[in-house]
Amino acid sequence: MISMIKGSLLEYHDNIVTILSTGGVGYEVDVTSKTLNSLIEQKEDCSVYTYFMVRDDMHKLYGFISKHEKDMFQLLLKVNGVGGKVALSILDTFSVLDLFTIIYNSDNKSLQKVSGLGKKTADRVILEMKDLIKKLNQEEINNSPNQNKQSSFTKIETHIEDAKAALLVLGYKINEVENALASIVNIRELTTEDIIKTVLQKKI
Repeated sequence: MISMIKGSLLEYHDNIVTILSTGGVGYEVDVTSKTLNSLIEQKEDCSVYTYFMVRDDMHKLYGFISKHEKDMFQLLLKVNGVGGKVALSILDTFSVLDLFTIIYNSDNKSLQKVSGLGKKTADRVILEMKDLIKKLNQEEINNSPNQNKQSSFTKIETHIEDAKAALLVLGYKINEVENALASIVNIRELTTEDIIKTVLQKKI
């Protein structure tokens, strides 16, 4: 499994980059526009998180400037009918935070702005992503040593619970999330996306 590549940017074209690793091997990686722009700025000191997709007719590397984007990409791949090309296109259109907002608000029209994504597929992405986030959230809670500990927030405050679930999906541990949420002033007055954004900015 190739999980990260560090090296120099050799060439790029149509969001496909070639990175020469320190080991002298050149890797061709499909990236988003955001990642490409970041790599162009880095030039000689590039670093990308990667996902290696193996299919019968294809071996392909996808690259991301942040681990959050990579985690979201892998979650999108679990949606029925969504492959690497569509998942990357979604992340090329929306930031991770914007995508969470779209999913929680069931904003089908915004999601259809993604090239090649029709109404039916957009509906399926929203529905299945909600289910996946809830499932992964519950698994994290069940696997936590503090699983019997009552949450600091009531179930009525669904915007806080939604933010917690989203952060768990992004790879944070439940104790990290609980501590971060507890440190946010006036959290009950914030929206789900504002809470997520605040925690991401804390860089826990």
